[in-house]
Amino acid sequence: CPFLMPCKPPNMKNQSNNDFLQSWGFRLKEDGNCESHTIYVGRTTKFAGLLAALWITHPRRGDPLNLFGVTFGWKYFASVLNSPPDTNYLHILVKILEIAGMTLYQTFGKQFIKLMMTIRDYYLPAVQSTIDEETSALFIRLRDTVAKFFNENKFEEPRGRLVPGYW
Repeated sequence: CPFLMPCKPPNMKNQSNNDFLQSWGFRLKEDGNCESHTIYVGRTTKFAGLLAALWITHPRRGDPLNLFGVTFGWKYFASVLNSPPDTNYLHILVKILEIAGMTLYQTFGKQFIKLMMTIRDYYLPAVQSTIDEETSALFIRLRDTVAKFFNENKFEEPRGRLVPGYW
């Protein structure tokens, strides 16, 4: 999924709309059209959740460090926030914060707070002008997630997380 890289494939000259959407990771249906944006968002959100779960997973006893550890989460956030704001990232940012937010905060502390301030002070205002009916709920959800973090100064433990030593 290009959003998980993050990468924004450009619309090439003479490229059909379906080909352009497929370059963004949309799947082609049997009728020759691409899946709806809602289905695409749902699918990429699940991928983002899996990715975030990999970042926070503790390795089995005796295994080396997690090869896809929390530093990858940090790099992902930095790359998203360094690219032009896009409403298509709202659902992914919410899901990653829900699953990996606590670990990112515990690992990176004050730097993570600065990252959250960047989302609050720059990213959200920049995408707010491009919000439509379809993305307004995602925008509100991300805004509320960030506000809750600043009010409580923490993230909740993600549901279903395996405790260290589980393996």
